[in-house]
Amino acid sequence: MPTAAQNPHPATLADLLAIPEEQRFHEIVDGELMQKAVPSFEHGDA
Repeated sequence: MPTAAQNPHPATLADLLAIPEEQRFHEIVDGELMQKAVPSFEHGDA
């Protein structure tokens, strides 16, 4: 059953690829472009 909160135009691969590569820290989740969380220095250093 659709709700008013649903996105009428889900994100596509073309939307994702339209973001410049050096800024593309995103993923498509349930039809929405979501920015990925950036790991902390300590996490990345491990």
